[in-house]
Amino acid sequence: TSLGQVLAAGPPGRPASALAAHLRKLAARYPGLVVAPRQLANAQYELLTAQTSYANNLVLGLIAVLAGVALVNTLVMATLERRDAFRLLQRVGMTGRQLIASTIWETLLLAGTGIVLGAGVGAAAIVIVTRALTGSWWPYLTWTPAAVILGLTVILTGLATLVPTMRLISRE
Repeated sequence: TSLGQVLAAGPPGRPASALAAHLRKLAARYPGLVVAPRQLANAQYELLTAQTSYANNLVLGLIAVLAGVALVNTLVMATLERRDAFRLLQRVGMTGRQLIASTIWETLLLAGTGIVLGAGVGAAAIVIVTRALTGSWWPYLTWTPAAVILGLTVILTGLATLVPTMRLISRE
């Protein structure tokens, strides 16, 4: 089994070739010990980091897709369950345009609440991890992914509530 990599440095003033010769002697004495130049160790580290980053992004992407499917499914079903309420509102004089307008306001309130609660829970976890890893309470945040998440949340929420609402209104 591999125990990992160790970077070795010699004492100041000693040539690197002496350290390399010493490490080669150790490698000859202990089977399985491999002596490699620093460039190779750095390249292996970079490759491992890139693979880990790709795997993390893939897992996060899958989680986001599943969360989006759950969001859409829940909102569509909740909207379809309001069929009787829409009929009643239309019977008492509410127009289709008014129903759509009220649904838009409900959608914005729902998306806003979800964003605030999600950001609060996410921020708590991120701040704790950032503090543990860096010693700072302020995580590094790029605004592009945050804006994409916010935009997709509003769009998905809007589509998942407005499309079923419009279909229900058009059938009545």
